[in-house]
Amino acid sequence: MKVTAFVLFAALACALLAAPKREDALPPLPDKEGFAGMFAGVSDGKLIAAGGANFPNKKPWEGGTKKWYDTIFVLDRPDGKWQAEGKLPRKLGYGVSVQLETGVLCAGGSDAQKHYPDCFLLERADGKVTTRKLPALPKSCAYAGGARVGDAVFIAGGIESPSSTRALKTFWSLDLKKLAAGWKELEAWPGAGAFCRWWERTRASSIYSVARNSPRARTASPCGSIFETRMLTRPARGGRNSRTYRALRSQRQARLPSSEASCCW
Repeated sequence: MKVTAFVLFAALACALLAAPKREDALPPLPDKEGFAGMFAGVSDGKLIAAGGANFPNKKPWEGGTKKWYDTIFVLDRPDGKWQAEGKLPRKLGYGVSVQLETGVLCAGGSDAQKHYPDCFLLERADGKVTTRKLPALPKSCAYAGGARVGDAVFIAGGIESPSSTRALKTFWSLDLKKLAAGWKELEAWPGAGAFCRWWERTRASSIYSVARNSPRARTASPCGSIFETRMLTRPARGGRNSRTYRALRSQRQARLPSSEASCCW
């Protein structure tokens, strides 16, 4: 068994080393460390990456200090170069990015001192990126998950403050056709709150997510859960064309092995 496992591992390693270089890789951002927790999306046919954080001097395990940024980078073509085109309202990272028709909806996030409820739209036109203020979230949060279904944006979970010891169990929606109404609080999923490393994809009227449960789970023990939250669209009583969204109580849940439950730096 050990010999077989070693042979399989060696074969996999050789295959990976021999794999051809991807020709569709985009140019790196103009920073030797790169950035974590950036807002990203497309506007005016250009790729936008903004904000984020890194450890410019020392790695976190070496006692380094995290630094936040407000620069907005734009890439006009896959073989082009990233250009700085303006600033975010503040240094900010680890928020939610949701792609809309004209730009990127950015919600929540954090800096070195606190977490924020702010929402804004990043739009590019005439060679300039602008920010348009949108209704704020019901409370401050960072490390949340978000996705769009139809004319609604959904945001779930996150962490309310840097000192929080529990993840949020919050589920909000924003009707893009009724922005003035602001964010609506919906019934959350069963079980504990969740944050970090969300993966979402929409199919019809569903959102699938992967998340961690505890902001303090940094041990070798399993520290994540896989769960599914479905959004159900149905005619509301007020009219045949209107829709309401709610989270179903059905849930799939399984523990992640520690090797897959990565931490959010």
